[in-house]
Amino acid sequence: MLDRIRDVESSGREVRIDILRYGLSPAEAQLVEAAVNDSLGLGADPKLGSQRQSAIELNARLTKRAKFKRAHQVVLLRVGGRGSDTSYEAVRHGWRIGRRWTDIESRRSPEWAVIVVGELVAAVYRIERWEATPLRSRTERRHVAASTARSTYRFSFAGTIDAELERRYVGKSVAGHLGAGTPSPITYVWCGPHWVNTAI
Repeated sequence: MLDRIRDVESSGREVRIDILRYGLSPAEAQLVEAAVNDSLGLGADPKLGSQRQSAIELNARLTKRAKFKRAHQVVLLRVGGRGSDTSYEAVRHGWRIGRRWTDIESRRSPEWAVIVVGELVAAVYRIERWEATPLRSRTERRHVAASTARSTYRFSFAGTIDAELERRYVGKSVAGHLGAGTPSPITYVWCGPHWVNTAI
């Protein structure tokens, strides 16, 4: 930074210096310096590091984790990012869930559909049944067949809001259940093919 100031002054221009805070301890001064560097997009001093992130990212980090009880066999259904439509009719259709997990009499099948927006729980439905829905077009069938080599059916759940589980889980983060990389739109917790709670 000092070299940059000297370059400006040597070209005949004036350097403006603003004092943002004074009377700080060394630790407080470093915190202010790091925050200013982050806000102005300046290279972060390796000693200070950078914590710059969007408010959405920070909110997800600070949000309490959803800790699903073992008795709550849920399937997490990710519907997109912030602003996604979470109405019942919008979220219940078109899931590529394994046919064997659609038998609600099976003890390994999910009992609740947890609707997830980004990494946060938006709604919880008690599943009453699954309905097979044939894919509509030949192109849609070919795309799914090529990507999964499985059935040309997707499934829609029918169910009702579970007010008790919504009080427990809505607004909480499921990031620990989604794993690294690009998460699947469908994740089973305490049920399905994994039968274990894999949350960190």
